[in-house]
Amino acid sequence: MSVEGQSMSMNEEGPLVEEAPAKVKGAEDVEHMHLWLPSALTAEQQALGCKGNIVKIEEDLREAQCFDTLDTIRGVSCTKRDLYSFWDKNIWGQVWMTHAAAFMMGLTHKLEVGAAKYRVAQVALLALRGLGEWEERLRVLQASDIRTMDGAVFCIGLEETDNDISCYRKRKKDTENFCEGEGFRTVSWIWTTEGALGDGSNAQLHSEMQRCLKSLEQHALRWESARDKSDAVMTWEILLEGMRAYADSQAAVNCALAASFQALWLKNACKVE
Repeated sequence: MSVEGQSMSMNEEGPLVEEAPAKVKGAEDVEHMHLWLPSALTAEQQALGCKGNIVKIEEDLREAQCFDTLDTIRGVSCTKRDLYSFWDKNIWGQVWMTHAAAFMMGLTHKLEVGAAKYRVAQVALLALRGLGEWEERLRVLQASDIRTMDGAVFCIGLEETDNDISCYRKRKKDTENFCEGEGFRTVSWIWTTEGALGDGSNAQLHSEMQRCLKSLEQHALRWESARDKSDAVMTWEILLEGMRAYADSQAAVNCALAASFQALWLKNACKVE
């Protein structure tokens, strides 16, 4: 958004730009220009200068940024955990350990960037919404919150070297004797907040549910059809009775599975048509 265009939708932006410190000539960087979004204004300035629903637009933007960044943090944290486990069993020697350390430092940098982006977005959202119930879903992110569901902690801001990875085996053995019991392990809030394990709106998931129910329905029909055809292939009454009973039981099993799945998905608001 240009300064002129922003001034049309935010009356208070003009004086703020004029009062801002002047930039060094030739040092203007588009990525670091101050946009004077509503979150950077006081409540009085928002009420006077923000036209239309521009405040709501930034709220939606910041909320989406928070959830998107949390998803990135969760993914990188799991990647680090899995790589530590893999390298612990398969990586040996100074050369490979150095490569592993360099790769791990790249993941650490991604976590640092992700944590910083989340904190900026969360602070902006707090300035727009104020205190409220939404803070239960998007809390203040601490370094101790950056961990996987099994409790492995990846601290932000601590450099990792090849010595860190080479000592991982020793740390693992030392901590195994002092770990909390499984019943007392605390799961970080980033794994219990909205969207962490899916939001139930995945179109592919619903499509797979529909295919599953249709498949079970077709299996039940095939067994019913096989029961009717058993008269033509078997003349012994005892065997014929057994074939019919087996076909009936298989058809009932498939119908029961379909009904059970449908009930579970309806219970969780995942209706399949």
